[in-house]
Amino acid sequence: GDVCRRQAQIVPICTVNYRAPDLLLGCQRFGPDLDMWSLGCVAAELYLREPLFQAKRDRPERSILDAHFALLGTPTTGASTHAWMKSLPFVAGFYGSAALELPAQAAPEWPPARLRDCQPQWADFVRQTLQWQPQERLTAASASRHSFLSRPALSVPVAVAKGKTGLGSVAAGALEDDLEEYLQQC
Repeated sequence: GDVCRRQAQIVPICTVNYRAPDLLLGCQRFGPDLDMWSLGCVAAELYLREPLFQAKRDRPERSILDAHFALLGTPTTGASTHAWMKSLPFVAGFYGSAALELPAQAAPEWPPARLRDCQPQWADFVRQTLQWQPQERLTAASASRHSFLSRPALSVPVAVAKGKTGLGSVAAGALEDDLEEYLQQC
């Protein structure tokens, strides 16, 4: 019954907190753009020290989608992004089959309150990776040239070193102490 219907509305790729809206809404096309969405979520999490989007236990996918709408606003009715979203397979299951109405959320000012104190390049990087349409997200090549990733403080060389269980990778570089501590706890 309900469990079977719920399972039919999940594309089990990526941890739900980092899952792109197109994937949550049933898009079956997987590509690097999904990783770029996740990278934007991780970049925000590094600043916030908590996930940008947190799933609720009772309806994890719907709660993440609602958080996406709250952060990014609803694409304008009549716009190509709005029509594209409404065409995705799971929209009816999440938002009703009659009118297929997406939640009405005005696009909030960027950066959102939670990211207002972070460096402007950081907020811009998050904004450019968290785009509704996959083709509007940064590509890996363009992200590598973004000023957020070219900051010297984020330059962390990785080397191979012998560990207890064989070879492993070791990061050496200049991360802020509290950021390094947070990453070690993850």
